[in-house]
Amino acid sequence: MTDVTCPNCQTPNRAGAKYCASCGLNLVESAVTQPTAPPAPTTLVLDEVTLRRHAAGHQTLQLPETRLPDISPRPLPPSGNGTPTTPLTLPVAPEPLPEGALLADRYIIGRQLEGPPGVFIYQAEDIGDAPYGVACLIKDSADEVALAGELTAWRRLSPGDGLRPPYDAFRLTLGGGGGARAFVVGALGRPVEALEWPVESAAALNGAAPLARGLAAVHAAGLAFGALDGRVQSDGVPFLADFAGLGPGSTAAYEADVRALAGLAYRMLTGLPEATPSVTTPPADRLAGLMSGRATMNAADLATLLSSHANSLRRPESIDLRVGRRTDVGQLRELNEDSLLTLDLVWSNKSVSSPLGLFVVADGMGGHEGGEVASGLLVRAVAQHAASELLPRTTAAAGEPLDFGAWLSAAIQAGNVEVFERSEKAGTDMGTTVVAALVAGQEAYIAHVGDSRAYRINDAGIEQITIDHSLVESLVASNQITREEARHHPQSNVIYRTIGDKRQVTVDLDQVTLDPGCLLYTSPSPRDRTRSRMPSSA
Repeated sequence: MTDVTCPNCQTPNRAGAKYCASCGLNLVESAVTQPTAPPAPTTLVLDEVTLRRHAAGHQTLQLPETRLPDISPRPLPPSGNGTPTTPLTLPVAPEPLPEGALLADRYIIGRQLEGPPGVFIYQAEDIGDAPYGVACLIKDSADEVALAGELTAWRRLSPGDGLRPPYDAFRLTLGGGGGARAFVVGALGRPVEALEWPVESAAALNGAAPLARGLAAVHAAGLAFGALDGRVQSDGVPFLADFAGLGPGSTAAYEADVRALAGLAYRMLTGLPEATPSVTTPPADRLAGLMSGRATMNAADLATLLSSHANSLRRPESIDLRVGRRTDVGQLRELNEDSLLTLDLVWSNKSVSSPLGLFVVADGMGGHEGGEVASGLLVRAVAQHAASELLPRTTAAAGEPLDFGAWLSAAIQAGNVEVFERSEKAGTDMGTTVVAALVAGQEAYIAHVGDSRAYRINDAGIEQITIDHSLVESLVASNQITREEARHHPQSNVIYRTIGDKRQVTVDLDQVTLDPGCLLYTSPSPRDRTRSRMPSSA
């Protein structure tokens, strides 16, 4: 006889045992109540030959009945806190609109373009009253707040030169789990990165100037891009468009916009993505300075610069200079230590005048046999360089273009050496400050050392171009004193850079554009000329 296995604890017991030796279960009663085990399921084995035979004769296979395990769902036990669990519902991700879909009974959706996360951008056709042409661009997002903010910013602007704001916006609730979606419609063009550069100079300038005017309008509204990458499109003429997002304006954002636009104009003119030192033709040289941050300019002035050069290419303007000069000893001193030079050269061909002007003001210091000698030496040295180098090269029929700024700095350096050597030989403390302007057409190159100044005066007001090399100016620049405190500072007569103090001197150079009717004014220091130089180590 075989052992009896306890159905409760699975312990083997001897045959005929009444109770389980391990758990005490009544083995006799449990044997009466325990259901019989179900028969083992029948396994059906079909070989490949049988399957082919049945398939050829289109016979129906009769599978024997099998007893399968019960896998019907059971009720879940309650959770630990007695609260039934809730099924997890995953959010439905928005889907892009299919190509060919009709949106708002007006826009036919075309291909989908690359966009930021959570935003769909489509190329579409506007079959309604399309202000920018049939082709348009549609931004689709569930973030209504963000789109509303962009649209509110753009509505502060009007379409104009180089500027195409969005022209339609609406909200729709899409079926199929699409939910509420916001749509903004704007102009479509090709990204400027896809265009080929360079183009003809006049076309480049005429394309870039409207962009600068549009950017000036954006800045005037207190808005900025922060950089123009991806914001400029073109359908033949470049324009600023939507789908990048405007932000609140700031000085840093405005400057970043102008740098980016200057870089675009530079690429349109030269075909080069970065500034190259060998490219010095105007206005590429000015644009290179803006790109690098060496020079600053607002968007409106950049538009004026580009437009003026475009006009000069289309129709050269006849420009003339009106020159006035005067020197006086003043009311405080008996000796006039100032020297000046004016060289006004104009040649005319076919009623088009091309002016060239060289203007130098030197304010000497060092007393009798000192200041007037130093200023005279400097002015004479610059005049000699003009006669031997400037005039022959600018009047030649052909040859290497002259870098006017570099020439002017070199001429002042040559004068500085003469003053320095005379001062050492005579054993005096002679020296001079200088401000010089070289005007070629509408461009003025301003060089200065010390606190002699140059101003540009026009309808916008009076602008000081130069920055004094003085102690009080450095204190103002470092926010140690205010501009008003500088006017009455006890050391306002101290300057730290002069001509003749060292064999080599650093010459500050600026470049400005002179519009018709503009006045360029150069003058010696406005302070009492009883100045003193700081030690050479300062």
